Amino acid sequence: MPRVTYLKPVSDTSLKLFLDRIAMLLGTNLTVHSGDREHQPKGSPSKSLHLKHRAADFHVVGVPDRLAFDRLRSQRNQLNELPANRFQLIYHGPHTETEAEHLHIGDYALIKAVVLGPGITFLLEGTTADAKGRYTVAI
Repeated sequence: MPRVTYLKPVSDTSLKLFLDRIAMLLGTNLTVHSGDREHQPKGSPSKSLHLKHRAADFHVVGVPDRLAFDRLRSQRNQLNELPANRFQLIYHGPHTETEAEHLHIGDYALIKAVVLGPGITFLLEGTTADAKGRYTVAI
């Protein structure tokens, strides 16, 4: 059974349930290497959901980050099982302004879900040198 290994703490319950759902959907383990933060590391926005304890950075074991992102995007309907939440899934590519290539999941919580509706926003950043620090919606 796929599981999530936390190398750093993640306190948001909805986020943890969503990470479990991602592991089950992809059929493989996840490793969370960044979660709740009290500081702003290089390249991280000042309004990062990590600082609000509602975000996690992770890798899918045995699957390249971009491929995992694309698989999740293609299976978005199976991920929409938490109706009171609005999540963002970001692929920070090889040219990211953050520390290194990875996947980021953030829980906007109820307020954004009311405004935007529940579901997931898929974003790309740092996929090319020109896209470093620029976030675009992936449809």
